[in-house]
Amino acid sequence: MKNLIGVICLAILIQSIPTAASTITFVFEGDGAGSLNGGVFDSSYTITAKGDTDHRTSYGSGYYINHLSTSVDIAGVGVFDFITETRTFVNTTTGASGFSIAGLGGRDLITAPRTPADQAAFKAWDMLSPIGPISGLGKLLQWSESSINTSGGLLIFADQVDANVQFTATISEVPTPTAALLFASALIGLAGVARRRHS
Repeated sequence: MKNLIGVICLAILIQSIPTAASTITFVFEGDGAGSLNGGVFDSSYTITAKGDTDHRTSYGSGYYINHLSTSVDIAGVGVFDFITETRTFVNTTTGASGFSIAGLGGRDLITAPRTPADQAAFKAWDMLSPIGPISGLGKLLQWSESSINTSGGLLIFADQVDANVQFTATISEVPTPTAALLFASALIGLAGVARRRHS
C-alpha cells in the first residue's frame, strides 16, 4: 500500500513539472537569384531556422527569437548551414515580420508577405504559437551589404522588392530530460507494485 501511495505521489509530481520545451521552426521559401561562394544561381530556396520559444525577446515594437540553427536549401546547388547568426522577428505595431541578422543593428534580409491581411495576422502574433503558411509578395534585401557566411561560402541574394515568399512557423514540444526521467521512474514503480500484487 505504501508503494502505491508513493507511485501516486510521484505521478502527481510529474503532472506539476513542466514536461516540455517548445521548439519553433521558421521556414522561408521563395525564388531568388544570387551567388554562393562566387558561383551564381537563379532558383528556388528554402531557409529553415530553429529556435526556442523560451528565448523570445521583446523589443520596442514586437519580438524576435535568435535561431539555434539555420540552413538554406538552394535548388540545384545544395544545402548549407549558416555560420552568421540569424533571427526571426515580428513587429506587432506595423505587422512586419521576417528574417534578419542577429544582434544590434542586424539587417533585415527577407520580409514576409505584407498585404493588409498578412499585417493583421502578424500584429496579433506573439511568436509562441504557429502561424502560416502565409504566401505573397515580400522582399529580399540588404544581402550585398552584409556578410552572410555559410558552410558553402558567402551567400548573397540579389535585392528583389516584389519577391514571392512563403512563411511558416510551427511549434513542436520537446520532452525535457527531467520529465522523461520522472516518467520512467513512475513506470518502474507501477511495474513493481503490479509484480508484488501477483506474487
